[in-house]
Amino acid sequence: MTKSQLMKTFIRLDQVGHWRGTEHVSSFLGAGDEIESLNSDAELLGVPGEVYFEKGISCYEFNGEGVADLYNYWCLFVGLDEVNIIENMQVTIFKGEFVGWGTDNECLATCTETVKEFPAKVLFDKWEEMKQRFFDDLETTATDEKEYMIEHAQEMIDFINAQ
Repeated sequence: MTKSQLMKTFIRLDQVGHWRGTEHVSSFLGAGDEIESLNSDAELLGVPGEVYFEKGISCYEFNGEGVADLYNYWCLFVGLDEVNIIENMQVTIFKGEFVGWGTDNECLATCTETVKEFPAKVLFDKWEEMKQRFFDDLETTATDEKEYMIEHAQEMIDFINAQ
């Protein structure tokens, strides 16, 4: 398999201004350049030890299931709709090579090229629309929001590509 065959497109959410493209590496507690403040705040956060750096960039493959996994993590696990940080977030889509699995069972990848960045609020609003459609759709066989998004994967991919 050639290197170009290993290249994939990935999607993630970042705080605005924190994406470092080909130099980006994810950490367990935040952006790598914040390591000093995070280490000093580790006790306050209830996290023993130092910041753990991933072996790549935390992300999801840019496909229907990956976009649904991104939704599942940020909206259902983190509770992005409950914490008021969406205005300072962006969607980042990049090309790179899959290198393994992260601490939250997400993909880890390298970055060779940033494809696009746009405000996360745009995607969040689309997720909210899809969530409402799931609750209103009496004919769906989906058992949860994530499954519904996978069923409507092409719509989500087309929406993101149009940004």
